[in-house]
Amino acid sequence: MSERLIVPKIAYAKFAPGQLVEHKFLQYRGLVVDLDAEFDDSILAITNVEAPTQNLDMPWYHILVEGERHAAYIAEDNLIPADTLEPAEFEHPMLAEFFHHQGHGVISALRNLN
Repeated sequence: MSERLIVPKIAYAKFAPGQLVEHKFLQYRGLVVDLDAEFDDSILAITNVEAPTQNLDMPWYHILVEGERHAAYIAEDNLIPADTLEPAEFEHPMLAEFFHHQGHGVISALRNLN
């Protein structure tokens, strides 16, 4: 009897932690802090939101929302690169939990994300 190998899904993400993005439809900007290769339904338990019915098998991003106190969990096809703001100009109360400013408009992760 042959053994079956369990191979993890390999996803190619358009965005990386530390990258600024904009929501295509809701017009807000955010900073990527982490990502999942596909929708993580354990998020439902801590966010109290309804499960999406589409885009479950693409990358999903944990985003700090600019000018707000909350984060968002967004499917990749709802995001575009933001080109109007430098990461070092981004403000969010949870920013220091994930990144620190290195100066000259550069931020870096405090730990390995994901």
